[in-house]
Amino acid sequence: MTSRALLRHRRQPHLIVGSIIITACASPSPDVETVKAEIAEARSAFWEAHEQGDAEALASAVTEDAVLLAPGMDDVRGRDALREAARQMFSAWTIEDFTIVEQEMRIHLPFAYELATYTETIRIADSSPRLVRGRYLLIWHKDDDGVWRVDRNMFHFITPAPF
Repeated sequence: MTSRALLRHRRQPHLIVGSIIITACASPSPDVETVKAEIAEARSAFWEAHEQGDAEALASAVTEDAVLLAPGMDDVRGRDALREAARQMFSAWTIEDFTIVEQEMRIHLPFAYELATYTETIRIADSSPRLVRGRYLLIWHKDDDGVWRVDRNMFHFITPAPF
């Protein structure tokens, strides 16, 4: 190192000290099992609202700018639009015996990606119940208030669409 370069580094000790302080003050990353447990709790509330037909609870379980990507529909964008779409859906049919089988969870804070399959029984108006199988991809986001919410929800049916 030249004497000029050495002199330049000696004049900038504040950069080194600042870097040390920032590194020391950084909050530790939560462990994966803690994050998975937090998401499992949020997932339970989300899917319970789905099965119970509770549009308000479902809307509170998504981010303000959530997007639903469902087969045969335009994108549903935003919490308010999702609440209204859920109200319409829940007035048209009931959902029973909803079961998920998680296949994969990847965490990239403040996001997490969940890929799973599901089964549910759907009853449309007075028709007989139909067993539906499908797949979904949920993108979870940990909001500023520390709550995990669904940010993106994309699903499709493995069995023929129930409607």
